[in-house]
Amino acid sequence: MSKGTLKVYFDGQCPLCRREIDFYRKRSGGEKITWINIEDGTFDGSTLGLTKKRLKARFHVVKDDSTVFSGGYAFLQLWSFIPVFSWVTKILDRSFFPSLLDKLYDLFLIMRPTLQKILIKIENENRK
Repeated sequence: MSKGTLKVYFDGQCPLCRREIDFYRKRSGGEKITWINIEDGTFDGSTLGLTKKRLKARFHVVKDDSTVFSGGYAFLQLWSFIPVFSWVTKILDRSFFPSLLDKLYDLFLIMRPTLQKILIKIENENRK
């Protein structure tokens, strides 16, 4: 398990993001992470040097209040803080794997809008 601090930035209006963040929050170790909803009215990204648009476009975390990670690299940081996933980090955080994970994340981003639409439709149907 990773030491230090981790801040996870997420889009609270995105149904896919909300579900994923809720999943991680409920895991052991999730209580030690600061979860920041960029759609909260009090959010100010100016200290990060990242715009809300950029944060919405790609997953971002900040480790130890100084190092910004995005995409697959951000997931490696997140997983290192969640004990049940820390073994994944031990395997993937070496050699070419971080770069490969980041490229796979880029492929996921192509499918993300479609997945978001499907989840919005499901949520709307469940409200009826």
